[in-house]
Amino acid sequence: MTVGNAIYNLRHTWITRMLNTPMDNVTVEQKIKDIAYLAGTSQEMIFKHYQGMSKYLYIPEIDILLLLNKMLLYYLYY
Repeated sequence: MTVGNAIYNLRHTWITRMLNTPMDNVTVEQKIKDIAYLAGTSQEMIFKHYQGMSKYLYIPEIDILLLLNKMLLYYLYY
């Protein structure tokens, strides 16, 4: 494992743990904004890559049929 991979893995673990840590008096939106800022990334990336890894992270306006279609295509081709 290279140093770059180790740092990326550490960052990934930190983001995942932060998303799964309940915080009082903080909205999900504010939490995502803070995590994205501290990790040096965008809120969109957090939603895209970590949505399925956190019980506190969800996007209510997501089209469920589009999501199911993407999941099916992923499992068919990978």
